[in-house]
Amino acid sequence: MLNLSSNRYALVREVVLHSGHNPLIIARTVIPLKTLRGAQRRLSSLGSRPLGEVIFTYPGLQRLNLDIVEVSKQTWNPALIEKIKISEPVWGRRTLYGIGGRHLLVGEFFLPAVLALR
Repeated sequence: MLNLSSNRYALVREVVLHSGHNPLIIARTVIPLKTLRGAQRRLSSLGSRPLGEVIFTYPGLQRLNLDIVEVSKQTWNPALIEKIKISEPVWGRRTLYGIGGRHLLVGEFFLPAVLALR
């Protein structure tokens, strides 16, 4: 979705959101280096701050594309399956955002434990 060639660099941020010791969401953000220039350079130093806390403050932020997918257990890295205890299909969304003519891609996967929250 980002149309990056294989020889281009991007910042990749992967996080697991927890409630206590229960993993709820696996998120992966891909930010091309050209997106990190200018006002968007704050994206390269988020630390433990949520991505949404930063990007939703940008004027002109646009959702350019949204895909919804169900991912089977066989799709995941075996080490992640063991660590997160993925035993059933997981629903996810992939969103392409535009900020000032530049793009970033956010993938979020909602683990079964998130449905148990009320």
